[in-house]
Amino acid sequence: MRGKELKLADLYRTRGIYGGWNWRAVAATLLGCFFAWIGLIIPTFRVLYDYAWFVGFGVAFLVHWALMRLVPPASADIS
Repeated sequence: MRGKELKLADLYRTRGIYGGWNWRAVAATLLGCFFAWIGLIIPTFRVLYDYAWFVGFGVAFLVHWALMRLVPPASADIS
């Protein structure tokens, strides 16, 4: 990682060398938010909202980990 030079413009391009959006991370974030905030809508799940930070982080972590294992991204040659 040290001495690594990023191609700054490609960080913001959909078809740049870094591959655009990681849909697995987006899905994990959305599911983490959903489970963290569901207690505001459904009183039965209020305990999830009471511990929203931990619930959101835990769900997002597990979903991201599982998706990266089940559907790994295509390998990109980044030099």
